[in-house]
Parts: sequence; C-alpha cells; structure tokens
Amino acid sequence: MLSHLNVEHYLPVQIVRRRWSDRMKNVEVLLIPRYIFIRCKYSERVEILENVPDITHFLVDRDTHKSATVREESMNIFRRMVEYDDREITVEPGLFAPGDHVRVIHGPLAGSECDLVEVNGRKCIAVNLGMLGAARMEMPLSQIELIK
Repeated sequence: MLSHLNVEHYLPVQIVRRRWSDRMKNVEVLLIPRYIFIRCKYSERVEILENVPDITHFLVDRDTHKSATVREESMNIFRRMVEYDDREITVEPGLFAPGDHVRVIHGPLAGSECDLVEVNGRKCIAVNLGMLGAARMEMPLSQIELIK
C-alpha cells in the first residue's frame, strides 16, 4: 500500500537460524516487530493513516509531541547492518550509554561511525535509532578504530 502512495518505507528483516525438533532452518524474521520506517512529510501522515489500514499511528515523543525521527546517517548505517552483514542484530529498547565513538575499518560497514558498547562482556557497535532505542552488532575490535 505504501508503494501505491509513493511513500519511501523500510521494513527491516533478517534471516536467522532456528532449531525445530528434527532440523535447523533459516527463517526470515522482523527485526523490530510492529514497526516500519517511513519517510514522509508531516502533511502526508493523515493520508497514510487513512489509506493504509495496517498503520494505526506514528511514533511520537511524549515530551515534545513531535514525530519520532532517526537521523539519515544512522538509518543508512542501520540498513547496511541489516542488508550487507550476516551477523545477528539486536535492537535494545532505550538509548545506549555513551561510549567510545568508533569507525568501522573493514567489511561491509567500513567507514560507518558508531558508538562502541559492551554487552555481557562482548564489544558491539551500536547505532542510535532515536525513540526505538539502538541497533547493535558484535564487532571484532580489529575491525574498528577510535575516532578522536
């Protein structure tokens, strides 16, 4: 439906390996269930809500009453994480604690600037997705460099 309205949208999915009782299988799963990223003008929101029955509302910051947004640079890195790397990605609710700002120097995310976080003793890069929280992916330290 969004394509018919000429609205740019992105539904992040990833392929994960799941175990059934008798076999392992790769399945496609929604990375952030119940959310789709939409780029539109404020004035287009009503038309989307009226014409796309599966979209019931837009995410809004309760304090400012403004639409939730993700910086374009962060969205581009997030899309590259999802589309060009086979490592599992998790999205954590809430903003991550500020850490070292790093640049990925090898692989499909080379040149991307992210924050370095530690989760359960493992080093991960994290991309801020605004009110949705942060997407993170485990990253070997040999593939990143500190930005000063």
